[in-house]
Amino acid sequence: MAGNSALDRDETDAGRDTAESALTGTRLAFVGGGVMAELMIAGLLTQDLVAAQQIVASHPRQDRRQRLADRFGIEAVEANREAALGADLVFLTVKPQVLAAIMTQLHGRLEPSQVAVSVVAGASIATLSRGLGHAAIVRVMPNTPAQIGA
Repeated sequence: MAGNSALDRDETDAGRDTAESALTGTRLAFVGGGVMAELMIAGLLTQDLVAAQQIVASHPRQDRRQRLADRFGIEAVEANREAALGADLVFLTVKPQVLAAIMTQLHGRLEPSQVAVSVVAGASIATLSRGLGHAAIVRVMPNTPAQIGA
């Protein structure tokens, strides 16, 4: 006989409950709204880990911002500083060759409570911390095939 206890749920449901509660009310910013950001956003939304209203992404091209807004219902802005403002987690999802410019734009602009999560290949935590003027840095390895929820 099936019940409603945690013991009756499979591991997938239990993991989802934990992730959902951890991200409830968390504002996510994606600085660089390219392919990597799009895959991450798609996974987060498909798995119901966050709501579209919790996400903002930045990209310099209007057509790209429009695509993200239309596809996901998220806020999409041109300015990287605007995207990061008020976010709890700031994902750096830019190409390595533009990272220096992005760090210059964001240097000293992140609040101590914000966590910068870098998906930029080859950028060390020390480089990111110096470039952003920020201590709370998490570095993850990019892997396009490893989509969230895939």
